Amino acid sequence: DKYLDLAIAGQRTRGDWSGGPWQVRNALDRFTIESDTDKDIVVDLSDCLADFEDGRVFRDTTWNYDRLFGMVKDEQLLKDAQLAN
Repeated sequence: DKYLDLAIAGQRTRGDWSGGPWQVRNALDRFTIESDTDKDIVVDLSDCLADFEDGRVFRDTTWNYDRLFGMVKDEQLLKDAQLAN
């Protein structure tokens, strides 16, 4: 799930940004734009990468990881991913 992938990347970067935002950058590289919402997500998170100072940006941005987690339709997948993470 592309939203789950981005959400996990943002949450992990929020937890440890010592290596920079590479996890979000990689998740965006895998992300496919299929709607205007997807475009908005890419623009928002790309702006966060451009002005990256610390991982809190992925908690505080419009398309933050909590909002992205909320877009995951497969509830079991979401539960499993959050348990594994």
